[in-house]
Amino acid sequence: MSFAKNGFLLIDKPLGITSRQALFNVQKAIDCRKMGHTGTLDPLATGLLVLLCGQARKLQDILTLDNKEYEVCVFLGATSETDDSEGPIHENEQAQPCHRDDVEKSVAKFVGEIEQIPPRYSAIKIKGKRAYKRARDGENVSMPSRKIKIHAIEILAYDYPHLKLRVKCGSGTYIRSLARDIGEDLNVGGYVTELHRTQVGQFDINQSSKIEDVSPETILPLEKIVVDYPRIDLEDKYLRRICHGQKIAVPNITEQQFSSPAFLWINDRVIAIAKIGDGFVASRKLLIDEAS
Repeated sequence: MSFAKNGFLLIDKPLGITSRQALFNVQKAIDCRKMGHTGTLDPLATGLLVLLCGQARKLQDILTLDNKEYEVCVFLGATSETDDSEGPIHENEQAQPCHRDDVEKSVAKFVGEIEQIPPRYSAIKIKGKRAYKRARDGENVSMPSRKIKIHAIEILAYDYPHLKLRVKCGSGTYIRSLARDIGEDLNVGGYVTELHRTQVGQFDINQSSKIEDVSPETILPLEKIVVDYPRIDLEDKYLRRICHGQKIAVPNITEQQFSSPAFLWINDRVIAIAKIGDGFVASRKLLIDEAS
């Protein structure tokens, strides 16, 4: 079987480039044409970007659901049309410094499952067109709210108008929207000046590499990214049948036994995302290139 360039990389995205540009630079460095990621970062954001190589791209829908952690600097007393320092910026001349107690109470309101309106300048599609493109074309973009989950917010530093937070949140959360909403709740306005992603799922920024340091040896095996998911071990003799989409009998197994995606393993190698039925398993998506 072939596992060449089927894996993932942990990249520390620098300031000023898009996630797509970061991915393109890594593609050139490791000579891998087929790559994806588990969640973008804005050009003005830095930090952990998880890139998927080869067959690992099939994990994208699963891994984008991972929880994330950010450190964000918020400027209070002004608003931004983009909800970050890209602007245009509108100062609130009537804003008064907020007491720390008020800031703590405001921040606490946003922990849990909440409704959030994404920024107008975002990649969300509105009737088939990216919202940021509509906004740049001068359209009055109305963004629908959606439910997101914020697990925790910690105040790391506060000296009005500067507020620094650590945010642990679920997928789909816009930190720019959070900064805007906290500022609005405090009646002063707020926007993001710095944003740094420190964690995606089980992975930490301290495990990442700079783009200039990436090489084929930097690619991490698939096994490390799915290690926390349910595992179904099969004998080596079933490999070809799995590769050809055939069912393998597994007594007493049912889909209801698994609350998250499971993976098929052979000889300590992850082979496929599992399709589970009553008394059998098969491949839902194959994660290897070929069988030997």
